[in-house]
Amino acid sequence: MKLVKSILVALFITAGFTSFAQNTITATEAHITITAATTRQDLAQLRTDLLAQGIDFRYNPQFDGQRNIIAITYTITANNGAITGSGQHMSLKAPNASLTFHVNKTAGTCTFETVGAPSQQN
Repeated sequence: MKLVKSILVALFITAGFTSFAQNTITATEAHITITAATTRQDLAQLRTDLLAQGIDFRYNPQFDGQRNIIAITYTITANNGAITGSGQHMSLKAPNASLTFHVNKTAGTCTFETVGAPSQQN
C-alpha cells in the first residue's frame, strides 16, 4: 500500500511539473499555463521572464494553508500598452483546473482559457 501511495504521489508531482514546464516565452509570443501545482516562486519567475520580453504580468494569488495556489487575479500588458488582458480564476484547486494565456506580440493579441470553476476575464 505504501508503494502504491508513493507511486501516486510521484505521478501527481510529475504531472504538475510537466504542465508548468510546457510554458513557452519568446520575443514574439508567450504561452503560459497556471495550475494548482504552480508555486509562488514559479509565478515570480514567470513575471521576470515575461518582463524580459516586454510583457508585464501582474498577479495577485491566493494560497491555502499548505501553500497551494487556489485562486489568482491577473493583468497582462505589453510595454507599449497595445496588449492588455485581465481576469481571474477563483478555483484553481478544482480537479484539472487551469488558467492558460497566450500573448502574440506580433499580432497584438492576448487570449485566455480557463478550465475548472467559473472565472472572469476582460
